[in-house]
Amino acid sequence: MSQPLFGGALSITVPDGFVDISQVRQLPDHQEVFASSTTDQSLIVEILEAVDEDNPLEYHFAQLAEANDSRESKVWRVARLSATTSVLCGEQLVAKFNERGANRVAVLLALVRVPEHSADVLVSLNAPLSISAESSSSAALSPDTDVEQLQAQFVETVQTLKINDYTLFG
Repeated sequence: MSQPLFGGALSITVPDGFVDISQVRQLPDHQEVFASSTTDQSLIVEILEAVDEDNPLEYHFAQLAEANDSRESKVWRVARLSATTSVLCGEQLVAKFNERGANRVAVLLALVRVPEHSADVLVSLNAPLSISAESSSSAALSPDTDVEQLQAQFVETVQTLKINDYTLFG
Protein backbone atom coordinates (compact mmCIF):
# COMPACT_ATOMS: atom_id res chain seq x y z
CA MET A 1 0.00 0.00 0.00
CA SER A 2 1.26 3.48 -0.86
CA GLN A 3 2.50 5.33 2.22
CA PRO A 4 2.33 9.15 2.24
CA LEU A 5 5.59 10.83 3.24
CA PHE A 6 6.32 14.38 4.34
CA GLY A 7 2.65 15.25 4.66
CA GLY A 8 1.81 13.60 1.33
CA ALA A 9 4.41 15.49 -0.72
CA LEU A 10 5.99 12.12 -1.54
CA SER A 11 4.67 8.57 -1.43
CA ILE A 12 6.24 5.13 -1.54
CA THR A 13 5.10 1.54 -1.12
CA VAL A 14 6.56 0.30 2.15
CA PRO A 15 7.26 -3.45 2.41
CA ASP A 16 4.75 -5.52 4.41
CA GLY A 17 5.53 -5.72 8.12
CA PHE A 18 7.35 -2.38 8.29
CA VAL A 19 6.08 0.12 10.86
CA ASP A 20 6.35 3.90 10.92
CA ILE A 21 9.06 4.72 13.47
CA SER A 22 7.72 8.28 13.90
CA GLN A 23 4.94 6.65 15.93
CA VAL A 24 7.60 5.45 18.41
CA ARG A 25 10.20 8.24 18.51
CA GLN A 26 10.85 11.70 17.16
CA LEU A 27 12.67 11.91 13.83
CA PRO A 28 14.43 14.76 12.03
CA ASP A 29 12.10 16.70 9.73
CA HIS A 30 14.00 15.57 6.63
CA GLN A 31 13.55 11.82 7.38
CA GLU A 32 10.82 9.19 7.26
CA VAL A 33 11.83 5.86 8.82
CA PHE A 34 10.15 2.45 8.72
CA ALA A 35 11.40 -0.74 10.37
CA SER A 36 10.58 -4.42 10.63
CA SER A 37 10.79 -5.97 14.09
CA THR A 38 11.01 -9.48 12.64
CA THR A 39 13.89 -8.87 10.21
CA ASP A 40 15.68 -5.88 11.82
CA GLN A 41 15.53 -4.18 8.42
CA SER A 42 14.96 -0.44 8.12
CA LEU A 43 13.81 1.73 5.24
CA ILE A 44 14.69 5.42 5.36
CA VAL A 45 13.63 8.21 3.01
CA GLU A 46 15.54 11.48 3.34
CA ILE A 47 15.31 14.86 1.66
CA LEU A 48 18.80 16.30 1.22
CA GLU A 49 20.49 19.18 -0.52
CA ALA A 50 21.96 17.97 -3.78
CA VAL A 51 25.64 17.12 -3.45
CA ASP A 52 28.07 18.27 -6.10
CA GLU A 53 30.05 15.05 -6.39
CA ASP A 54 31.11 12.96 -9.37
CA ASN A 55 29.72 9.84 -7.64
CA PRO A 56 26.96 11.09 -5.31
CA LEU A 57 25.76 7.61 -4.29
CA GLU A 58 29.26 6.54 -3.28
CA TYR A 59 29.59 9.84 -1.39
CA HIS A 60 26.37 9.11 0.56
CA PHE A 61 27.48 5.51 1.18
CA ALA A 62 30.82 6.77 2.60
CA GLN A 63 29.02 9.37 4.73
CA LEU A 64 26.74 6.67 6.11
CA ALA A 65 29.70 4.40 6.86
CA GLU A 66 31.39 7.24 8.74
CA ALA A 67 28.23 8.17 10.68
CA ASN A 68 27.76 4.50 11.69
CA ASP A 69 31.43 4.05 12.65
CA SER A 70 31.56 1.23 10.12
CA ARG A 71 34.55 -1.05 10.63
CA GLU A 72 34.43 -2.11 6.96
CA SER A 73 32.46 -1.04 3.94
CA LYS A 74 32.31 -2.34 0.39
CA VAL A 75 30.31 -1.29 -2.67
CA TRP A 76 29.06 -4.28 -4.66
CA ARG A 77 27.49 -2.44 -7.58
CA VAL A 78 26.00 0.81 -8.80
CA ALA A 79 23.28 0.94 -11.46
CA ARG A 80 21.28 3.67 -13.14
CA LEU A 81 17.51 3.08 -13.18
CA SER A 82 16.58 6.27 -15.05
CA ALA A 83 17.96 9.69 -15.95
CA THR A 84 17.42 10.87 -12.36
CA THR A 85 17.56 7.65 -10.30
CA SER A 86 20.51 5.41 -9.43
CA VAL A 87 20.95 2.53 -7.00
CA LEU A 88 23.98 1.41 -5.01
CA CYS A 89 24.26 -1.98 -3.30
CA GLY A 90 26.93 -2.65 -0.72
CA GLU A 91 27.66 -3.79 2.80
CA GLN A 92 29.00 -2.37 6.02
CA LEU A 93 30.24 -3.91 9.25
CA VAL A 94 28.60 -1.91 12.03
CA ALA A 95 27.84 -2.24 15.73
CA LYS A 96 24.27 -1.56 16.78
CA PHE A 97 23.88 0.99 19.59
CA ASN A 98 27.70 1.16 19.95
CA GLU A 99 27.85 -2.48 21.06
CA ARG A 100 31.11 -4.46 20.88
CA GLY A 101 29.85 -7.03 18.38
CA ALA A 102 29.53 -5.79 14.81
CA ASN A 103 26.88 -6.98 12.36
CA ARG A 104 27.37 -7.34 8.62
CA VAL A 105 24.61 -5.26 7.02
CA ALA A 106 23.53 -4.93 3.41
CA VAL A 107 23.13 -1.23 2.64
CA LEU A 108 21.06 -0.44 -0.43
CA LEU A 109 20.81 3.20 -1.48
CA ALA A 110 18.75 4.87 -4.17
CA LEU A 111 19.33 8.46 -5.14
CA VAL A 112 16.58 10.38 -6.89
CA ARG A 113 17.93 13.69 -8.15
CA VAL A 114 15.63 16.69 -8.27
CA PRO A 115 17.97 19.09 -10.07
CA GLU A 116 15.41 21.85 -10.66
CA HIS A 117 15.24 22.24 -6.86
CA SER A 118 18.90 21.38 -6.05
CA ALA A 119 17.62 18.49 -3.96
CA ASP A 120 18.17 14.76 -3.62
CA VAL A 121 15.83 12.12 -2.27
CA LEU A 122 17.88 9.35 -0.70
CA VAL A 123 16.16 6.03 -0.01
CA SER A 124 18.10 3.49 2.03
CA LEU A 125 17.40 -0.06 3.10
CA ASN A 126 19.53 -1.67 5.80
CA ALA A 127 19.26 -5.44 6.14
CA PRO A 128 21.39 -7.66 8.40
CA LEU A 129 23.41 -10.31 6.61
CA SER A 130 25.04 -11.74 9.73
CA ILE A 131 24.53 -10.93 13.40
CA SER A 132 27.31 -10.97 15.97
CA ALA A 133 26.70 -13.15 19.03
CA GLU A 134 27.50 -10.00 21.05
CA SER A 135 24.72 -7.98 19.37
CA SER A 136 21.45 -7.18 21.11
CA SER A 137 19.75 -8.55 17.99
CA SER A 138 21.38 -11.97 18.19
CA ALA A 139 18.74 -13.66 20.33
CA ALA A 140 15.80 -12.41 18.31
CA LEU A 141 17.15 -12.67 14.80
CA SER A 142 18.80 -15.14 12.55
CA PRO A 143 19.07 -13.39 9.21
CA ASP A 144 18.26 -15.42 6.16
CA THR A 145 18.81 -12.69 3.60
CA ASP A 146 18.85 -13.56 -0.07
CA VAL A 147 20.85 -10.59 -1.37
CA GLU A 148 19.65 -10.90 -4.98
CA GLN A 149 16.02 -11.01 -3.86
CA LEU A 150 16.61 -8.12 -1.45
CA GLN A 151 18.08 -5.99 -4.25
CA ALA A 152 15.18 -6.78 -6.58
CA GLN A 153 12.62 -5.91 -3.89
CA PHE A 154 14.46 -2.67 -3.12
CA VAL A 155 14.41 -1.61 -6.78
CA GLU A 156 10.66 -2.39 -6.89
CA THR A 157 10.14 -0.25 -3.77
CA VAL A 158 12.20 2.62 -5.18
CA GLN A 159 10.22 2.53 -8.42
CA THR A 160 7.03 3.21 -6.40
CA LEU A 161 8.46 6.49 -5.06
CA LYS A 162 6.39 9.40 -6.33
CA ILE A 163 6.87 13.12 -5.89
CA ASN A 164 3.37 14.52 -5.49
CA ASP A 165 4.20 18.10 -4.48
CA TYR A 166 7.42 19.78 -5.59
CA THR A 167 6.90 22.68 -3.17
CA LEU A 168 8.39 20.36 -0.54
CA PHE A 169 11.79 21.24 -2.00
CA GLY A 170 11.27 25.01 -1.63
